[in-house]
Amino acid sequence: MKDFLKVKSVKGTLIGVEDYVTADCSSELLENQMAVMDSSGNIIKMDYSEYTETVSDISQYLGNTITVYYRQLSESDECTLIAIDAETTKNSQLEISYDDISSFSGNTLKYYETSSSVKSLKLKDSDLTVRYNGKIVGEDDTITLTNPSTQEEEDFTRTEALEEWLTPDSDYFIYGTVTLTDNGDDGTFDMIQIYNYETIVAYTSPTSSDYRITDKLVTGNYLILDPQASSYSYTITKNGEQIAVTSIAANDIVLYATSLDGSVYTLLVTNTSVSGSVTSISSNNSKISIANTSYKIGSKCEDYIKDKSGKDLKVGVSGTFYIDAFGTVVFGTLDTTSAIPYAYITDAYIDYDEGGAPYITVYSTSSSSGADSYALDDKIKLNGSTVTGENAVDRLAVSAAYANGDEEYAEKIYGAGKTPTLTGYSQPARVTIKNSVVTEIVTLTSDEVQSQNDDSDQIVLCKDIDEYTYSSNSFTLDGKTSFSVNSSTIVICVPENRKSKSSYAKKTVSSAFTSGDSYYIEAYDINSSKIAGLIILYGNDGTLTSVKKDTDYSIVATLPETIYDEDRDTSAQTFDVYAASNTAKTWTTYDSEEFSDIEVGDVIQFAYDGDNLAQGLITNIKFSDIAAVLDGETTNNDQLYNWEEEQDPTEDNNYQEYKFDYRFKKSGTDDDETYTSTSLGTVPYSRACMYNISQVLVDDKSCTLQRAVSIPMKTVQRK
Repeated sequence: MKDFLKVKSVKGTLIGVEDYVTADCSSELLENQMAVMDSSGNIIKMDYSEYTETVSDISQYLGNTITVYYRQLSESDECTLIAIDAETTKNSQLEISYDDISSFSGNTLKYYETSSSVKSLKLKDSDLTVRYNGKIVGEDDTITLTNPSTQEEEDFTRTEALEEWLTPDSDYFIYGTVTLTDNGDDGTFDMIQIYNYETIVAYTSPTSSDYRITDKLVTGNYLILDPQASSYSYTITKNGEQIAVTSIAANDIVLYATSLDGSVYTLLVTNTSVSGSVTSISSNNSKISIANTSYKIGSKCEDYIKDKSGKDLKVGVSGTFYIDAFGTVVFGTLDTTSAIPYAYITDAYIDYDEGGAPYITVYSTSSSSGADSYALDDKIKLNGSTVTGENAVDRLAVSAAYANGDEEYAEKIYGAGKTPTLTGYSQPARVTIKNSVVTEIVTLTSDEVQSQNDDSDQIVLCKDIDEYTYSSNSFTLDGKTSFSVNSSTIVICVPENRKSKSSYAKKTVSSAFTSGDSYYIEAYDINSSKIAGLIILYGNDGTLTSVKKDTDYSIVATLPETIYDEDRDTSAQTFDVYAASNTAKTWTTYDSEEFSDIEVGDVIQFAYDGDNLAQGLITNIKFSDIAAVLDGETTNNDQLYNWEEEQDPTEDNNYQEYKFDYRFKKSGTDDDETYTSTSLGTVPYSRACMYNISQVLVDDKSCTLQRAVSIPMKTVQRK
């Protein structure tokens, strides 16, 4: 039959398939050609196109001892491959993943056979075939490699290059596989094949117009694989089958290995993904568990997720993650979730009357009422970790230390000698409340001020407390724009007394701030567009009606009288005023000291809270100052006091030329609003308050005062 069919057989080593060759192959092979060397050193070339059209069907045996059957009609005719018998010959082949390599030195490769067992493999000292990324590396070749850290080129001998490629702590350590072949099964390996891959993620499917694979992860990075190119060849394997470059789909992960001379590309393409929640991340961020299955984390994965979603890759987040051929999470997309509502935690405690149940008192911006107490879930999520309610209370005491910046500015915000009343747990946070039970809390994790935070699952201080000036949806500090706000920005008004549950309020930007006014605030979660997500407004309890430009002047009609406020169980004061009316109105003060020094006839302004308790006193004119000037100088109706009495303008009198030209002080501060005049320069705006005094009785001071305050006040706007 052999003579009839002209079929021959030879047992030998497959030393070459087209461009895939071993060190023993010295001749050039054409397309669809392979070469086998027999035991006598004879080389038989043959065409394999009738056997297969796929080069990898042949190249998988490269370096192996095999028996091949081929047809040759005459000695001068070409040999044609008919069949391959790789089963009856002795070959040992071992593929080792990069992450199982322990070390390489002196032609000995050590690898982890199991997690605790290291095995050594010996390579031939001479006639060793080395193939790197699909092409042979000669024993005397000089290998030029680019250092991935420095981007500088370095030259190595083949022996040095092998050590760099196969040493885990080397800058040149591979990401790929090592395949060792012992074609005589004598325990010494004759050939080592190294594949070292780079990663690219297809943004879209390549087209036949340019065959470009554009990288989804790195802007400007791409790979072109033109099937008509003459300077290089390539093979693409996806899910075990060879494909065309145009069959690569969007979001496919492409691992590509390039030969040293750039003439051969080998691609492994996967479209494997896994969806689920991140259950753990190793301390060095090298491993991640998704739905309790472990994977490696790619070098660009975390940055990509942060850039696209604004969120950190951390325990508790859920999404879809894309895996390459070596089980590495290359990139992912996080699930879109509703942002956890902003809140302000006022207190936390263990209720031992309820068997030690943990509670927090919290003002939630998702609630229309004031602060209230809520039980903590048995297993509560705190900053991404699941903890017990009792442990959460302990941790809240730690995170509270990162908040409450108003302590440093207390006297400026609340007045001389005053400090905020804290609980040890007072702090801004994000809080989820379901069926009156707190299920999740996100707090500050440090006192570090960060420039930006786009992650809605976090709360980050971005602008520390200071006196910022508001104008047109922006806040300035020292004359420079610091950050902006919009209609989505949440404003939480935080009272001096953090225990006052009813004094918290959520406001919009438009209702909380007046253009040109200054406020003591903190800004949280400023995004990439410089918009703050949360503003903490100190010195305003949300229900406080502050003094503004159009606040009526009030003339004190009666001296303050101390009373006992039964509702609040504290002392306070009451007094009467005239405010744009001939009818006196009685006010009760917030505390028992602030209004103690007012006198009948004083012109004042003040704020008041939701309980109509007066506070935030501004004394514009003290009547005693006027009385001292008027006393004895106006004796009858024909002689009136000269209100245009001049004085030397100084800083103490706001640079006013006239003694009774009283200026409205801006928002209760010591500063006046100013405008620029071409003739006068920068001068203050003024809002004058004048008495219409028709008679001053010299002999009866009490009557003088009573008579003076009985006349309505007149206000004018002028410059």
